[in-house]
Amino acid sequence: MRFTRAARLAKAPYAHAAIVGGLVITAGACPIDGGKQIEGGSSVAGQVEAALGNLTEALRESGCSLQDVLKTTVFVVVPAEEEEAHRRLDETWEHVHRAFAGSEPASTLVGVARLGFRGQLVEIEAIAELPHLKQESQM
Repeated sequence: MRFTRAARLAKAPYAHAAIVGGLVITAGACPIDGGKQIEGGSSVAGQVEAALGNLTEALRESGCSLQDVLKTTVFVVVPAEEEEAHRRLDETWEHVHRAFAGSEPASTLVGVARLGFRGQLVEIEAIAELPHLKQESQM
């Protein structure tokens, strides 16, 4: 087992990813910059893009890309009003789905009351397969 920390991402008291048995398991990628400020403003779309950028960086540091992802879990802060909650979930999913460009990993979308940083609307976890193992398994 090996833990990775991407230098570009916010420092945290935990690894950005763990590599074990050919899999990369990421911590939740937040729309947070190195100074622990929210990226992407107060919009879901902006925060999804920022979180995906940070997820991409954590995966790259571990030897993977978004195309190697097998599973995602996407957490979204939703308001109490049901219609608005579903609108936010739908908008989030559209942006996440688009980022995987033809690759359709197993995914779970979860509406939550709040996340770890004030103003944070989105957090994305992933499990990926190391590319060299994927190539070997296809032979």
